[in-house]
Amino acid sequence: MRFSTQMMYQQNMRGITNSQAEWMKYGEQMSTGKRVVNPSDDPIAASQA
Repeated sequence: MRFSTQMMYQQNMRGITNSQAEWMKYGEQMSTGKRVVNPSDDPIAASQA
């Protein structure tokens, strides 16, 4: 299977975007001091809080 330049670019951009989203999540957790920022992060922990 051949990989085009566009496919490699899209895969790299997807990886970068996912990494940025993860960093944003950790930054928000650190700035608020809470491990669970949104109930969807951990439904069980959110229901116990």
